[in-house]
Amino acid sequence: YKKFRKINTMSLGVLRLGSAAFSMTLLSNGSIDGFWAKKVKMWDVAAGICIIKEAKGIVNFKKFKNYNVDLIAGNKFLIKKMKKVLK
Repeated sequence: YKKFRKINTMSLGVLRLGSAAFSMTLLSNGSIDGFWAKKVKMWDVAAGICIIKEAKGIVNFKKFKNYNVDLIAGNKFLIKKMKKVLK
């Protein structure tokens, strides 16, 4: 929650929908500017990663055991800022 609060304070607000796939489609069509998730299953975000990349967005992710991933998605400027905050 500490990182969530920090991003919320630095932005115009944080939207938490509860669906990684839907959030990622909103990012790909420009309705939201960035997305991050921690320890989600790869099968929950795989299609969203493809959609964001097709829309020329950037997705950085780190794989863990049991198909878990952490990821950040958005444009190159926002990802750089989000990485600093989410360390």
